[in-house]
Order: sequence, then structure tokens, then C-alpha cells
Amino acid sequence: MLTLRVLVFFLCITSSNLAFSQSLSFNSKCMTSKFLNSTDKKKNLIQAEDLSRFGLDKLQKKTFSASNRFLVHYDTVGINAPSQIDLNKNNIPDYIDSVLYYFEYAYQKEVVEMGYFSPIPDNGLSGSDAYDVYIKDLGNEPYGFYGFTSPESQPINPKIDKHDRFYSLIAIDNDYSPKDSTLGENNIKRQTYNETGIRALRITAVHEFHHAIQLMYASQDNVMMMELTSTSLENIIFPDSKDNLKNLNLLFRSPSLF
Repeated sequence: MLTLRVLVFFLCITSSNLAFSQSLSFNSKCMTSKFLNSTDKKKNLIQAEDLSRFGLDKLQKKTFSASNRFLVHYDTVGINAPSQIDLNKNNIPDYIDSVLYYFEYAYQKEVVEMGYFSPIPDNGLSGSDAYDVYIKDLGNEPYGFYGFTSPESQPINPKIDKHDRFYSLIAIDNDYSPKDSTLGENNIKRQTYNETGIRALRITAVHEFHHAIQLMYASQDNVMMMELTSTSLENIIFPDSKDNLKNLNLLFRSPSLF
């Protein structure tokens, strides 16, 4: 059991290093580091007027979770639209039902049970105090990510807090399809996701929501540690996840990267 825990911890470190290796040409798992691994985080903040940078201001529909803690924004047609299958006939696509469920599950595990600070309510950027989750095709070029968490607006209570804390938003993929692909090593197309579908959705919800929690604390200076802890929670909350095993091949082929 101890050996397994050490291996999982090591794999999490490996995954987090991937996100920061600028020399790698293939996709990283989480784009949050692109916003935080900067000499000036404030330049990377998403403001209400520039949600359009990621097409987040034009999504066609939004739905609250049962507790109203989360507000999910999505398209019903177009490249960013998830499947519109609605087997339970509640006028919400089943994929969106799953998004709502797993973010509520992440909240239960990470805030209620583990006792972390809650990033909810947010600053009302999208018209409510619910935490905003955006659904977008992130699995294909030019992205190739599972998701990202971005700080919003200016720091919370900058005159009171010694270190910056931020409200945030999350974007995740619209289907985690096994057909999604990005350019890998030597410009060869590769499957973007190791785990796909709902299995990928659930670990992404846990991972990105933990980034939202981290941004409510007083320091984001160690971005690699932020990735490490978010990745480790994937396996703590979903022990059957094998998503990070994909990094072993790279580790053995190119140990100098780590």
C-alpha cells in the first residue's frame, strides 16, 4: 500500500512538471498554469469585457446546479456544443447534468468534507453569485487541454490581504471524446485524453475546482505545487482513475525533463 501511495505521489509530480515544461510540443493537462505561471498575474486576469478571448461570452445557454452553487454555460449547436441527448427528459443535456453533478460532488468532498475555503459565492461577473463553469471544445487544436481555471477581475480586498486572492472561473471540455486529437511530438497527431467521457469529466471537475479553492488562499507563488495538489486529489477522490499513468512512458524515455 505504501509503495502504491509513493507511486501515485510521484506520478502527480510528473504530471505537474509536464504543465510547466516549455520545451514540450504536446499538450499539457491543465491550462491553469498558463495564467498563473507569469511574472505579472494581473495581465492574465479575465475581465468581463474580454471573456470573448476564449469565446466564453457567446455561449448560448446556462443552467444552475440544484443548490445554485454552480452556473454552467454551454452551447446547444456548433463546435462547442456537448451532445444534446437528454434521456431523463429534463430539458438539460445529459452531459450538462453530469457536469452539474460532479462539480457539486467536488464541492462536497473538498469544501464540506476536507474543509477547504469555498470559492463560492463569486464576484457576479456573469450576472450571479454562482460559480461559473464554461463548456468549450478544448480537446482539439489550438488547445488540447482538459480544462483551466482563470482568476477573474482584481484581487479580493487588496488593501486588507497581504497576498492577492482571486475569484475565478473554470472552463472544461465539451465531451472528452476519444476522437479529440492534438499535435504531439514531431507534429504527429495524438489522442488528447487518456481517460475519456465521464471518467475524464469527473477528475477534471475535482482538479479545476481545487484550483478555484487555491486562488482563495493568500499565495499562488508555487504554481507547480498547485498543480501537484490538484492532481493528487484526482486519485484521492477517484482511486480507480489511471489517467496519470500516461506520463510514465515519457518519464522513462526522457527523465531529464523531470
